[in-house]
Amino acid sequence: MAKKKANKKSTKQTKLPTVNYAEFLENRPDDLTKRELEVAVQVGLGRTCREASGEIGISNETVRSHLATLRNKTKLRRKPQLMLWANLNAPWINDQLKQRSK
Repeated sequence: MAKKKANKKSTKQTKLPTVNYAEFLENRPDDLTKRELEVAVQVGLGRTCREASGEIGISNETVRSHLATLRNKTKLRRKPQLMLWANLNAPWINDQLKQRSK
């Protein structure tokens, strides 16, 4: 009777990228519009573009446009980075929205 070779699973672990949280907190563009800040809040909550558009009352395409502008102004290219940025900067974003709604 032949012995079967045991399947050895790889024990190699995936290395996660390190995040410099200070960079996210220092990255606060002064020229964000009220709508861009509102979209940032929705992104921070994990909402899709369609969900955010319904919540804010603007079209899906307009949300995508604001997201593109947010990415350019914050120099963040991926949505998860923007989500993290929005969550870490939530108090600042809320203050900015209060100031602009006066």
